[in-house]
Amino acid sequence: MLKQYDAFKNELLKHPQIKSVTASNANPLNLSGRTTGVKWQGMPENSSATFQILGCNYELPETFGLKLLEGRSFTPQTADTIHTEVIVTEEAVKLMWFKEPIGALVYCW
Repeated sequence: MLKQYDAFKNELLKHPQIKSVTASNANPLNLSGRTTGVKWQGMPENSSATFQILGCNYELPETFGLKLLEGRSFTPQTADTIHTEVIVTEEAVKLMWFKEPIGALVYCW
């Protein structure tokens, strides 16, 4: 499906009832994916935390009407650079003890 995503998306957008199309690796309304493979600057040694994660394309925040408190949304990128941006929740910011989350380095997996 990913190889034909643009063609599929463009076909869907021909319908006037469809305003936006996005893609993700799971159901955004029922996140069941969890990982402890998240690391960040300042993470205490020998610690771990479990995060719910969702892989998605750059259109997901706008398609779902998500409002960001700070920073910006994802930018359109080529497939080989899509792993360079993350959006974190307020709860994740608290868990990671980020005073300034914008620009912080977060490693997933």
